[in-house]
Amino acid sequence: MQYVKVNESNAEKIKRKLLRSALFDSNRSVKHSPSYVYFPILSISRNRIKKLLEGSGASLVDEKSEQALQKRKSYRDMLKSLTTKKQYESMSRSYDILGNIAIIAKRDKLMGKEKELARVIMLIHPNVKTVVAKGGGISGRFRTRGFFHILGKRDFTALYRENGCIFRFDVRKAFFSNRLAFERSRIVELVKGKERIAVLFAGVGPFAIEIAKKHPQAKVLAVELNPHAYKMMKENIALNKVKNVTAVKGDVSRIPKKFYSFADRVVVPMPTASTAFLDSISRVAKRTAVVHLYSFVKLESMSVDVVKKINEHAKENNYKAKVLFTRRVTPYSHGDVELVVDYKIAKG
Repeated sequence: MQYVKVNESNAEKIKRKLLRSALFDSNRSVKHSPSYVYFPILSISRNRIKKLLEGSGASLVDEKSEQALQKRKSYRDMLKSLTTKKQYESMSRSYDILGNIAIIAKRDKLMGKEKELARVIMLIHPNVKTVVAKGGGISGRFRTRGFFHILGKRDFTALYRENGCIFRFDVRKAFFSNRLAFERSRIVELVKGKERIAVLFAGVGPFAIEIAKKHPQAKVLAVELNPHAYKMMKENIALNKVKNVTAVKGDVSRIPKKFYSFADRVVVPMPTASTAFLDSISRVAKRTAVVHLYSFVKLESMSVDVVKKINEHAKENNYKAKVLFTRRVTPYSHGDVELVVDYKIAKG
């Protein structure tokens, strides 16, 4: 019997694809591991399913792999065996995989167990060659954080694949979130034909490059202030062989005038301060445009504060803003979540 193995962040998209293609086997249960979801599929030609999954980051596995999955202890189970109940309850129980690099919580949250935990991760994920721990929060104009090497190769350069694209970057010098993988695929699916898209705070290029690769007739503007992230974005543009991304190094509040009224769609993956750049969003947007704004919000208020700021800015600057969609993207900290608000601008 066959299963489709997919990263948790991309699972929803792949499940929809399997259901649309009538390949999902509803008579068997979905399986889970610490970072992957295993969808049961009907027995069909391996070549057909491989063609369907091409470029999606998902893979086909057989019953033996599934049985091994059932026998394997999860990361949390092994974490329990290494700690007391009190330690376990106070520790971070999640980690991120960026291709060859695994990122675990800050060292002061790991009770001196970081090397043991790193060995567990490398056992579960044979592709991981380096484990690092967070050295603090994201900070500064360039949105970076420090990391401590824990185990494996002393290499901070990640080689990460997502949605048919590949990204190379130094985790110490540029911000990157694999937890936005579903959002990137969602927006890629929303783009139509020859749209012009502006990605503000573009980082190493994931939103811009994934859109450009799926829509070669589109034109994508990617603006990034961090010189290291900008350099890596240029390299990733070449690595993915996309010709329709214009990378600009600079402050989004000082976008060159030639890009005013450029975009049919504006993507703003800057959750810590996105609403402070509503002027820039308005300038780069055409008379009518769709905006995807990411923001950290309090769980109890969710979209209320963000939508209020958008509406106030629209009123003060003589345009209309209509909210199209909101979605809770990821947890951030206790009581806080990352939210995306899609809204439509109509100027004049």
